[in-house]
Amino acid sequence: MSRPPQAPRPHDPHAGPQRTTPPRGTLMVIAVLVLSISTLWLLVLGIFQGRA
Repeated sequence: MSRPPQAPRPHDPHAGPQRTTPPRGTLMVIAVLVLSISTLWLLVLGIFQGRA
C-alpha cells in the first residue's frame, strides 16, 4: 500500500528571525560617502581659513 502525499509544512518556527540588517556593501558605500564629504568639507574650511 502506498503512502498519501504529505501536505506542505508551514514555515519552521525554529528557523530564526529574518535578516533585517542591510547588506554590508550598502553600509560600506554610505560610510565612504560620509567620510569623503567630511574630508572635502574640512578641505574647504582650510582653504577659507587660509584666505582670511
